[in-house]
Amino acid sequence: QDELSQSRLSEHKSAMKRGSGDEIDTDPEDAAGRKSVLTNVAGFIIVTEFCERLAYYGFAGSLVLFLQTQLNFSNVEADVQYSAWSGFCYMTPLVGGYIADTYLGRYRTIMLFCLIYLGGLVMVVIAAVPGDVSVAVFFPAIYIIAIGTGGIKPNVSTMGADQFDDKYSKDRKEKESFFNWFYWSINLGAL
Repeated sequence: QDELSQSRLSEHKSAMKRGSGDEIDTDPEDAAGRKSVLTNVAGFIIVTEFCERLAYYGFAGSLVLFLQTQLNFSNVEADVQYSAWSGFCYMTPLVGGYIADTYLGRYRTIMLFCLIYLGGLVMVVIAAVPGDVSVAVFFPAIYIIAIGTGGIKPNVSTMGADQFDDKYSKDRKEKESFFNWFYWSINLGAL
């Protein structure tokens, strides 16, 4: 019976260390020397999301005007093209999430799709040279951007959350703060 009591006591202590909800939080011994995840790791994720949203909304906001003034599309034609592109942008995260979960993991997927996104943006710049706009380069480029955004959107917030270890009380508090900063970065990037 003494061994049974010791076993139960040991299980109770383990549960307290995990911080599984109702128990008293007890951080592991290495908590004191642990660096801030929010400032050392998650900050890069927040900046990446800000840059992606800034590029996306900066580009999307002027797409209809560009189609009308540089490619001589009517308002209806420009709106149809914008809607098709925007719809594709919001469908591609299904593929990006699947690729991350099945093949590459979040980090590699984000890195790969950031490069695809950047390649699309460079192609748009090359295609949109004033006086020499190339439709043959421009339209594939905007859909390459849509593919790039599809690998970033579904993975970046979950990758950020994965950086925090819930066994540390400081990480649990920083995770809440991370999502606050993360959504601020989305909204600031969209301005």
